[in-house]
Amino acid sequence: MSERVAARSGVPIAAQLYDALAQHYRHGGGLKLAVAEHATDDVAFKAKTEVVLEHFVSTRDPDR
Repeated sequence: MSERVAARSGVPIAAQLYDALAQHYRHGGGLKLAVAEHATDDVAFKAKTEVVLEHFVSTRDPDR
């Protein structure tokens, strides 16, 4: 991919197709993606879900 981009643009660049980039990240390379605190904590997940549901209930249109 890098060679094709460089050939067409005249600029040396490190390029990867989406699949190759995803595979790189899946196997621990590169940046680590941020994970929400409640993603790995069941108690925090339940608390966050309750807050969201309470908000939806409190803001819903009673005529619907």
